[in-house]
Amino acid sequence: MPRIKKSRVPLPALAVLLAALAAPPALAQSPRPATVQLTAGIHLITAEVADSDPSRTRGLMFRQNLPANHGMLFIFDRK
Repeated sequence: MPRIKKSRVPLPALAVLLAALAAPPALAQSPRPATVQLTAGIHLITAEVADSDPSRTRGLMFRQNLPANHGMLFIFDRK
């Protein structure tokens, strides 16, 4: 009687796959930055503050849309 050969996934490959699926993307899951209210004439603008290298790098990445009168304020150190 012929024997059925079982296929095995190597344990390290399985461990890497599970780790990749379990770890959320760090940039996509980071908390929302602080917001400030700005006025420009009669317009009120809600701006998220990007005041660190990681927050400036992330910027508006992963955003599909941006509400009206919303934006991001990028703050850099003067040198």
